[in-house]
Amino acid sequence: MTKDLSQGTRLALYFFLLLFTVVYQLRYPLFINSDFLIPIYGLLFISLLVSGVFFLIEGLSEKTQNQALKLLLPLDAIIISLILYKTSLQSSLYLFFYLYLIFVTSLTFQLRGALMMSTFCAFLFSLILFFDASTSSNSKIFLFLMNNLAFFVVAVLSGTLSSQLVVKEKSLQELKNINNLIIENMKTGLLTLNRDFSLIQANQATSEILGDKISKEYKVTSRIQELLEMKEELEQKSIVTKTVFIYGDEKKDVEVLMSKFNLEPHNPAYLVLLQDVTEKRRIEERMKTQEKLAAVGQLAAGMAHEIRNPLASMSGSIQLLAGSFEKLDDEQKRLIAITLKETDRLNALISEFLEFVRPNLPMQDKVDLAKLIRECIEMMQLNKNLLTPTLDLDIEPTKMIQANHDKLKQVFLNILINASHAMEKQQTPLLKISCHQVGSEILIKIQDNGIGMDEKTVKKIFEPFFTTKSRGTGLGLAIAHKILEAHNAQVDVESELNKGTTFKIRFST
Repeated sequence: MTKDLSQGTRLALYFFLLLFTVVYQLRYPLFINSDFLIPIYGLLFISLLVSGVFFLIEGLSEKTQNQALKLLLPLDAIIISLILYKTSLQSSLYLFFYLYLIFVTSLTFQLRGALMMSTFCAFLFSLILFFDASTSSNSKIFLFLMNNLAFFVVAVLSGTLSSQLVVKEKSLQELKNINNLIIENMKTGLLTLNRDFSLIQANQATSEILGDKISKEYKVTSRIQELLEMKEELEQKSIVTKTVFIYGDEKKDVEVLMSKFNLEPHNPAYLVLLQDVTEKRRIEERMKTQEKLAAVGQLAAGMAHEIRNPLASMSGSIQLLAGSFEKLDDEQKRLIAITLKETDRLNALISEFLEFVRPNLPMQDKVDLAKLIRECIEMMQLNKNLLTPTLDLDIEPTKMIQANHDKLKQVFLNILINASHAMEKQQTPLLKISCHQVGSEILIKIQDNGIGMDEKTVKKIFEPFFTTKSRGTGLGLAIAHKILEAHNAQVDVESELNKGTTFKIRFST
């Protein structure tokens, strides 16, 4: 700021020098001839032009500006001295410009620079006094003492004030830097908008949350239409909070808090805070699911054992009863076969139940997830009961993890089979599978373009006995979720009706 001020005041210096020369010419027209005026006007015009160009140049470094001013300021003093020498010392208005130049110097170089300039000005002024024949000795002594004293007094005062100004400017800049640092490192998005909803300020978190590069021309309402409604609500309230949904590469839940303030009277502006609560909502949903599974698991653990024992007795009794008859007709054989088959089916269902509630899994295998996924894809392709979709694979080598190989294979096969069933009515079934190492995590995505699910169904798919299939038990995904939970893996599901479903599974390495 002081550099710009110094350049501006130098430009003003030559403007006033030129103005005073014109005034001087008008005041003493009989004593000034062209031999005096032409060099003076030429010198002032060139100096004014150089100062103007220097003032208008942008992008100069601080070091370059300092070096230029160190050269230009002494030249200014010499130019003032030349003009002063050509005019009358005792009545010249140009003595004031020495003081003005000392003040200009103090703006950039503070007290030390002002004292050096005052010393140089005193030296030049003393030379003028020495060579001036029209001034008496007593007047020269008086002018020498008074003007040189004024030079140093102005240097001390302006230098001290300039030093204080620099200290305050640095303090304000430090506060501004701290404020900007805090705002830029906030995880919460911060926007300030004018009354027309054009952007005034936005931090980095805003770009990350909205998924857009924010610029001054950015219109927030084009990305979050709900803000317009919030603006209307603000007419009756001071603060409005609302949750909005942003669709980019993936769905996001964003909590928006908006408040109104006045930049100046009758000029409202808006402060908007954006908080990405997507992960928070996912954690809440996972916690709800885990609570439900825990409750069902406790019930299942007790009931499974209670049901299995009488079921085994029933199965054995029916087999003994069938053997006690010498001859059975076809209808009796059919009924006994149905009874035994259903008994076996109930026994298998109870086995799945027990597998679902089993708390611990042996983690004795070193598993290559990329290789395991390829094995599961090959098994799906060999299954004649499943359709063969077009595959879009993006599977990269990843770190090995400590896991249960067979149980993870069960998880991936379950998801792949469900995806295959979901695409049965699709004319061009497409299955996208990716596996990548992302930092300390392995991210696996399995995406189909099948019938999809609504949001209500997505929330229930990991609940035991919930199924959308006519012959499903509703335990497949519940068991898969339990296995992933035992591996400390996170699973998120995104789905949309008639567009498909995406499973995202994250393993820590």
